[in-house]
Amino acid sequence: MPKLLVWDLPTRLFHWGFALAFTAAYLLAEEEAWLGWHSYFGYLVAGLVGFRLVWGFVGGRYSRFAEFPPSPAAAWRYLRGLLGGDGERHVGHNPAGALAIYALLGLGLATAVSGMALLGADQGLGPLAGVFPESREHLLKEVHEFFANAMLAVVLLHIGGVILGSLRHRENLPRAMVTGYKQAEGRPVRPAVWMAALMLAAVAGFTAVHDFSAGCGDNGAVCGEAGEGGEGGEGGEGGDDD
Repeated sequence: MPKLLVWDLPTRLFHWGFALAFTAAYLLAEEEAWLGWHSYFGYLVAGLVGFRLVWGFVGGRYSRFAEFPPSPAAAWRYLRGLLGGDGERHVGHNPAGALAIYALLGLGLATAVSGMALLGADQGLGPLAGVFPESREHLLKEVHEFFANAMLAVVLLHIGGVILGSLRHRENLPRAMVTGYKQAEGRPVRPAVWMAALMLAAVAGFTAVHDFSAGCGDNGAVCGEAGEGGEGGEGGEGGDDD
């Protein structure tokens, strides 16, 4: 069977960039010193989601939302067949993978926006600075962590589904998302690459204006000033007592 270019380059760049951005943001979430980088990757998640929402209407054939409409019933039938050993093979996204994509896009956006809200309430930084009072910081943190953990759960389920699908259909699905090619017949995708380049440039510009002043590890000068100020303040108080 001939090889068919199924996943266009912009879709593949989104897929791996999105995976990298979420993984980095999640791993850096617990360290205050890396808050600047954590929020940077959160911005990148938001920008990539925005790109994918547009690309879902103007991208290559198999990247368009019209090719994989969300259907829980179809996803259940596909998974039931896959577990039974006779799941139908799909050239593009299978029904279960389609649900995972919609879930990841929604959760990715919710995680990024709630993170921006938290950053604004806690640090007074970002596009949502001043929108929420500092008293809402704990609530926003709980919401942000909920969406992030829910997204991690969907990611793990998605990876499990990819592994199972690769074994059942005897094809390397991760490699297909790297090369873009799958064993199939048909016409190769013809996306508007120039449009994708402009949108990805916009995503790069969106993240480039990120403020790294959050987190001591990303801005030593700010932390140094804070540390000196704290020491000076303690010294001054001591002088007054003397």
